[in-house]
Amino acid sequence: PPPPAAPAATESTMTNTAILTASALLLFAYLLDIAGRRFRLPSVVLLIVAGVIGRQLLDRLGLHLRWVDPVVPILGTLGLILIVLEGALDLAVTRERTRLIAISTASAVGGFVLTLLPFTLLFHYVLGLAAAVAALAAIPFAVISSAVAIPSAAGLPDRTREFVVYESALSDIVGVLVFYAWLAADDSLRGFALNLVGGGIGTLIAAVFAALGLYYLINKLDGHVRFLPLIAGLVCLYAIGKELHLSPLVLVLVVGLLFNNPH
Repeated sequence: PPPPAAPAATESTMTNTAILTASALLLFAYLLDIAGRRFRLPSVVLLIVAGVIGRQLLDRLGLHLRWVDPVVPILGTLGLILIVLEGALDLAVTRERTRLIAISTASAVGGFVLTLLPFTLLFHYVLGLAAAVAALAAIPFAVISSAVAIPSAAGLPDRTREFVVYESALSDIVGVLVFYAWLAADDSLRGFALNLVGGGIGTLIAAVFAALGLYYLINKLDGHVRFLPLIAGLVCLYAIGKELHLSPLVLVLVVGLLFNNPH
């Protein structure tokens, strides 16, 4: 029989391999971010291309890292939260920016509707999907992803970058609200309108109270390390909002705006 120490040694080797792989991936992502800024290319697009190529290489070599599939969605969620939070922390809410916020809101909603319609028609007439199913499938294609837009706007002028942050965050919010409202409406326009209005109001109320509670908690903490409790609180709020079919990015956006604009 094998010695008792063999399983422990194998587990230790797997742990070290996972740590080294995760560290190497993070450093590689950082290098891609530097390369994207240098050559004026969206770093997220470079990461997507690198991920697709890496997966193809692993499949051809017959390698399958079992820990990748459950870990990647978690890292992706944390990355999205940090991206929206960083963007919100750079935004200043003042009377002078009222027009900018209004324009970005109109752009997010208008762009969503104008993109949703052709994709719905495409899925309905080309793929043969029912109209309700085609509209539901078209919603993700009509959203401006914050994960792509906000990092890509890092090198733009301040005013333009603020517009991109507002527009992409609001586009995500609109997309999530419309998706869940239509999903629960059972093909009823009246039910969709009620779900959309109720979900929007509920999300906004929950976001305000959650942001105030987290702001109060963070300011009551002693010591200099407040970033980890903030991130833990945001992740918790994000998960709760997602379970309740609210728009969790609203929570993140409102928290970031409150911390940067306590007045």
